[in-house]
Amino acid sequence: LEFNQEQLQPKQRQVTSKPQQETEREKKYFAKAIQAGLMGKDGNSYIWLHNNGLKASLGYFINRVFNPNGTAQIPYQRMENLFNVSRLDTAIDQALTAKKPQKWRKEIDTLFDD
Repeated sequence: LEFNQEQLQPKQRQVTSKPQQETEREKKYFAKAIQAGLMGKDGNSYIWLHNNGLKASLGYFINRVFNPNGTAQIPYQRMENLFNVSRLDTAIDQALTAKKPQKWRKEIDTLFDD
């Protein structure tokens, strides 16, 4: 068997280089989440406060902001840096594949009722 160099490399998460700039949608819903007390701003970064800072609820929120139709790229690296967390992709996956929808989802979903 022969392998090329690419096949031997560990699979990298797909990291998209755009959008690196804040989007209007992001600004709007981040502001709503801050106003609702779900998160705070600390200088150039954010702190997720909802549900004791549960990463799954942060992931669910980020998914609602960036991927409302299930077809968009989520800027994982930028969000992980902004919130000082790792593996948001895993957190989003856990939040979305839970056997029954978590009760805390409603608190996040109300931000998007507009």
